[in-house]
Amino acid sequence: MAKKQDKVLLSSIKSLAFFSEEYTSARRSHPIPQLTCKGKICDSYQPEAVQCVNIGGDGVDVNWKVSGQLLGVHSLLIAAFVVDSARRTYPAA
Repeated sequence: MAKKQDKVLLSSIKSLAFFSEEYTSARRSHPIPQLTCKGKICDSYQPEAVQCVNIGGDGVDVNWKVSGQLLGVHSLLIAAFVVDSARRTYPAA
């Protein structure tokens, strides 16, 4: 069971990195892939890694700059990126 002091504010995280061959280490569920590609482009290309950099926020939500790495591709446009947190606590209003 996590202690209250184990919690980290999402706004205090400077960057996150996700890798295609790594798995999560969730406390309440089985490990799942850190990075999953969905869509037609995934038949030809799979991102090796994705980095999310915290570029600020409004005190409730954090804005992220997201970039990805594909072998043999010079740039990657990420149309949608979803981070699913097992337990998210919002700041008091």
